[in-house]
Amino acid sequence: MQNQNGRDKNTGTSTINSTNSVDCESCGGTGYVMERMLMSTFWERYRKETGPCLYGDKDWEDFFAVPCPKCAGGLERRSSLVKKYAGIPSAFYNKRYNAFDWGTYGDNDKMADQALQAKEIIDSFIEKFEEWEKRKMGLYIWNETKGSGKTFLASCICNELISKYCIGTKFVSASDLLEISQTEYPDEREEIRRRPIKLLYSCKLLVIDDLGQKNCGQKWMEDILFKILDERINNDRVTIITSNIPMGRLPFDDRSTDRLFKMCCEVEMPQKSVRATEAYREKVELFKAVGIIKEAQDGKEDYSA
Repeated sequence: MQNQNGRDKNTGTSTINSTNSVDCESCGGTGYVMERMLMSTFWERYRKETGPCLYGDKDWEDFFAVPCPKCAGGLERRSSLVKKYAGIPSAFYNKRYNAFDWGTYGDNDKMADQALQAKEIIDSFIEKFEEWEKRKMGLYIWNETKGSGKTFLASCICNELISKYCIGTKFVSASDLLEISQTEYPDEREEIRRRPIKLLYSCKLLVIDDLGQKNCGQKWMEDILFKILDERINNDRVTIITSNIPMGRLPFDDRSTDRLFKMCCEVEMPQKSVRATEAYREKVELFKAVGIIKEAQDGKEDYSA
């Protein structure tokens, strides 16, 4: 038997939208289940009341919607929706953090040590994101070598945080900032839809990729970047920036650089082109597949067909 709210009076089971999804057999894809508890327990659990129960001796039991423990409140479904609109580059759309091979930088001791230091910071950023967020600190990932994996790494970080915590994320290229700032949809009622630049101010995690392009020092770039950084620092938002220029050499005035130093931890990546290494590996695999390269018994490649 159901009441008007779509809840079974005998079991307290939610029946709302239960037939719309079969993602989770426990909650029917809604992300919530009904749990019977005391009113005082409800307020305590959700921190709605820090003192004694408002109802004193008149406490009673009732059913309350709580996040489904089996699917973590529909985390997987919600995360997939967040990622769909995040703007992560298609080449890295499904790349989680474990897909990023730090061992690629192990050509020498100096490069390996530098990679290890960078990895420790990135590991901490992902595993203890709430602490980083509480301290309003993001990342400035840079090196001067093209194809060194900065965009790949930033994408992996985004995918990992979205999957783990369902963090509202927006990934944009620095070259698109001017277009985004000038775009407006007058027919939209919500300001964030009417002016897309507003989303860059408010999203929980913003990635600005490849800030060190040739247009980096232009006045329009500086003005837009300052406005974005200023809005985000005032609203305690976390930002990730990738660049081929160290933070101290960016061609911006003190307004922007001071905010960057305050809101981003600088992470220098090893000066090595991962893209070139990966391209070489792909060619080797192709040559093996078509018989140009044969594998010798000792495991070394034999370049004689």
